[in-house]
Amino acid sequence: CSTVSCGHNMFRSLLLLVALAGVCLAARKGKGIEEGYCVFEDVVGTWQFKETARTFDTTLDCSRVADDFMYFKNFTFSFPNVVVDELGFTGTWVLLSYWGFEVNINERSYYGNFRYYIKGMCHAIDDGIARDDTVRHFSCFTATRDDIRLTEKTRDSFPRKVVEKKESPLLDEMFVNDEAFIQRINAAQSSWTAKAYPEHEKYTNGEMLQRAGGEYRPLPPLAKPSQELKARSAVLPTNFDWRDIGGVNYISPIQDQMSCGSCYSFASTALMEARVRIETGNLRQDIFSNQDVVNCNYLTDGCGGGYAMLAAGRYGMKYGIVNEECVPYVGVVQTCTTDPTCARTYNSGYEFVGGYYGASTVEGMMEYLVTKGPLAIEYFVYDDFYSYTGGIYHHVELDAAEFDPYFAVTHVVLLVGYGVEPETGEKFWIAKNSWGVSFGEDGYFRIRRGTNEAAFESAPFDITVIS
Repeated sequence: CSTVSCGHNMFRSLLLLVALAGVCLAARKGKGIEEGYCVFEDVVGTWQFKETARTFDTTLDCSRVADDFMYFKNFTFSFPNVVVDELGFTGTWVLLSYWGFEVNINERSYYGNFRYYIKGMCHAIDDGIARDDTVRHFSCFTATRDDIRLTEKTRDSFPRKVVEKKESPLLDEMFVNDEAFIQRINAAQSSWTAKAYPEHEKYTNGEMLQRAGGEYRPLPPLAKPSQELKARSAVLPTNFDWRDIGGVNYISPIQDQMSCGSCYSFASTALMEARVRIETGNLRQDIFSNQDVVNCNYLTDGCGGGYAMLAAGRYGMKYGIVNEECVPYVGVVQTCTTDPTCARTYNSGYEFVGGYYGASTVEGMMEYLVTKGPLAIEYFVYDDFYSYTGGIYHHVELDAAEFDPYFAVTHVVLLVGYGVEPETGEKFWIAKNSWGVSFGEDGYFRIRRGTNEAAFESAPFDITVIS
């Protein structure tokens, strides 16, 4: 094969390796060499929570607090999102695939990462942090599930439970556009067009994967919409775009995350920027600092990836987001030295569309988008998407793959609208990317709507901003 073709084939091989084996480009902080995925049945059951005094503030670092426990609770988790304590009080919980879970009960909110340095990683939480609903009275906790049982039937539908991290020498090779592959994409379909991006060739294969999130994470399938939701969605506009609401644009400018795997941060700040614009009628047009989120949010992994829920959600509620001029973006992780006098914008609440993880529907996404505002979206980036330049994207499968695309996601973007292509009748979503204005349709892209293309409809995320 030619040098160009071989270079891109190497990159596509890396994408397949990430998808099949869960290869991570940046090791999770404080974790060992093994990584896997936790599913609902791993969490369902009774957990024993041990909690410290509730006397700490936002500076609390639970990795440095002694295990001096004062509160002992039993929480029983049931599918899909209900938790009950030993006294019968109820609350809710949210699973973040392989990352951890959040529990909200008795006017307190608990979050912790799964224990990854042992193979039974789904049955324990270490160094979790809790707070009350007023975002005060912080505490640390640990949690264990002693009745853990194997659920091989469930796990068979997901990737391997535990895989060994491997580093490939191909990650350090420079990315090369594959002109022949791009021609095959354009010949195979007419819904969208592909092209070579010379600016991509300044990145290594590893950096290109980081731009797309870099890690494989499974998502649940879509829920079934109720008849009431179907009826409400039927009267929504046929076309809707927050960039043009009566001639007014509520979306902040396109940015470029560069080689850092900070898409989760850019989607989170874009979400908050849009919501502030909507809530204030564009009186406030803040640009928020992604560098602060990358540097200071201990719940995420800097340039190694993260979740919008842990950035726009928990971080935005606990610490707030500062403006860009406070901590300008440089695209690499730095020490957290944010000026404490910088103004911060907070959220007062956050949730997955439908109310919990796994409750998403197309109709619900449309309703949230029109009535509340843009949403953060996670989806899987295939090898062909890097060459997208316009049209309505769907994955073009030119090589045999051995994984299910509808249970895979890496990248995070902002959903700003939807519509119908007049000539073909094809339905689409409109999303704001963070790869600069030269990518796609002036920094945006359209993707098929109604088929959960690339898991785009699996886990949309919403916040309520304090403006």
